Amino acid sequence: MSKRDQLEPQARELRVIHGLTFADIAARLGVSVRTIQSWAKGDSTGRGTWDQQRASLTTTADTFHAELYDLGIVVARTIKDGLLEGRPVDKSAVANLDRIVKTAMNAWKYQQKNPPKADPVNPSEKQSQIKAKIRERLGLKATQ
Repeated sequence: MSKRDQLEPQARELRVIHGLTFADIAARLGVSVRTIQSWAKGDSTGRGTWDQQRASLTTTADTFHAELYDLGIVVARTIKDGLLEGRPVDKSAVANLDRIVKTAMNAWKYQQKNPPKADPVNPSEKQSQIKAKIRERLGLKATQ
């Protein structure tokens, strides 16, 4: 597996969701700033530039926050139920909850600096798209 295959998803998350600079990402991952800039121009998934991906996440901030909240509740409830049933703590569920909380905080901070604009897309369709994006970016299974 190449360095890009290993590190690009993490680098994309650090930029798109957490809003880190290219220099910060490069320092964390041990690659050059130029490499990060190259990856950010258009990732291997064909979803556009990282900045386009970041913008698409924040276009409908209220819906995005509501979905993150709902997703956080589901993951937290899963952790709690496991503890009440005497199962060991699911470390991946705890990591997912941590990412959801951090994502919500970063999205909120970003929204404070950049208020959302009106979205011409059907709200229920946009909500479905956002749910899918959140689950995909957090590496969770798609549910219907």
